[in-house]
Amino acid sequence: MLEHETMGDLRSYLDEHFQPGSTTSRMPAFDRLTGERLGGSHTGKFASRSIGSPSVGLTGSAPAGVQGRMPSGAPSAPDAMPQMLPAAPSSSRRRRLGGLAGRFRRDKRDGSASGSANLAESATKARRPPDYDSQQVVPAAPAPSGGLGATGGISPVPTGMDEWLAGVQKGFGERLLDAIDARGLDDATVYKRAGVDRRLFSKIRSNPDYRPSKNTALALAVALEMDIDETCDLLGSAGLALSDASRFDLIVKFFILNGRFDRFEINEALYRYGESMLGA
Repeated sequence: MLEHETMGDLRSYLDEHFQPGSTTSRMPAFDRLTGERLGGSHTGKFASRSIGSPSVGLTGSAPAGVQGRMPSGAPSAPDAMPQMLPAAPSSSRRRRLGGLAGRFRRDKRDGSASGSANLAESATKARRPPDYDSQQVVPAAPAPSGGLGATGGISPVPTGMDEWLAGVQKGFGERLLDAIDARGLDDATVYKRAGVDRRLFSKIRSNPDYRPSKNTALALAVALEMDIDETCDLLGSAGLALSDASRFDLIVKFFILNGRFDRFEINEALYRYGESMLGA
């Protein structure tokens, strides 16, 4: 059973680091065991609606049957809507624009080409902010050398495909077996500790191009008690990565950062937050 202090630290960690996508509503999640409110947000089929907040139309009137439940002192929809109209120009700006209009009419009547050129320059200055002349223009950074996709600190893109493919890193299976050998463990101990099926582990071992799911990769990383850098490297070899937009990722990351690799303890926290469990 997770200690109350651990759950409190986990809630604080999620509230600080959880970054849901732009379409995710901030709907609270609740502990499956105790019913307490948890950190982070919940996405589901009701995520697009707010809890306890009746929808209000643009006319300010609530739907039928909801008026009696509206809180007292609540602003109507037009009052709550932000003002989108632009601010009126100042009197000095109006005078400047009025003078330009008068000059335009005179220049048009006289047919003066030079007057039209001066008018265009004056109109351009009128649109500039008062402190335009004092502002310094920052030159754009020079484009990186080395061809398409090159950035600072990265060598130029090679011209030959064979040279480019020579830099391919080790795959997931090879990295995993190297980590097992480095710790002096046997395969059975690792996949049992991770809750991974023997046939799945055999597929990972025999197929160098096999890419497991993030759940399986993290379960094996926890079984090997990898730190966060080793975990990220192992995930990267399978084309995976930890994301602050995933509550599942953040919960597992929280336990790895704290050096706690008990899979059953991690799964209890995942279950409380309604996430899938490691090795499941």
